[in-house]
Amino acid sequence: MVGSRLRAPVTLPSLSHHESPLQPPRGRLSVPRWSLIAAGALAACRGQTSAPAATPPPGYPYAYAVADCAPWDGAAVTLYLTARAADSTDFPWPQLRISVWRGVATLPGQTFSWPADQQIGAAARCTGPDACQPASAVRISFAPAPNDTSLTGFTELTFPSGEMLRGGFRAAWRRTRVMCG
Repeated sequence: MVGSRLRAPVTLPSLSHHESPLQPPRGRLSVPRWSLIAAGALAACRGQTSAPAATPPPGYPYAYAVADCAPWDGAAVTLYLTARAADSTDFPWPQLRISVWRGVATLPGQTFSWPADQQIGAAARCTGPDACQPASAVRISFAPAPNDTSLTGFTELTFPSGEMLRGGFRAAWRRTRVMCG
């Protein structure tokens, strides 16, 4: 290897281990031409929105995401699926509350299940502040593409009675200030 700088191998199938996804592939396109193609692609996508989320769980058509803290003070994300729209972080009742005890940067493209996976999260159906029924099993999948304004995915919640609620969500981010740890 020439030089003292080491590069980690890139795992994208279309690039060799010597190419970076942020630079044009050597010998294929010139930098100015590659830049024009990238700029054109971004401009074409600017006005488009991503595909709609799957049908939400029955009775919970609105979804919101907030930064939160895990029980041990690590990073977490909590989703609120509600029956009515919310203008703030005071989410209306009834609601499905799903907390995933991972940082938002680790969520895209991932699926989490509990109780199979330990220390992943918690979920409940709440009709009021002191009236929550914990889910006995949860499966939640997040779309692979991160988005600064929403978090998209699909969830299945099973309750002790055997009742299952499932559906998609496009959770609008509600900015909150949290200090974990």
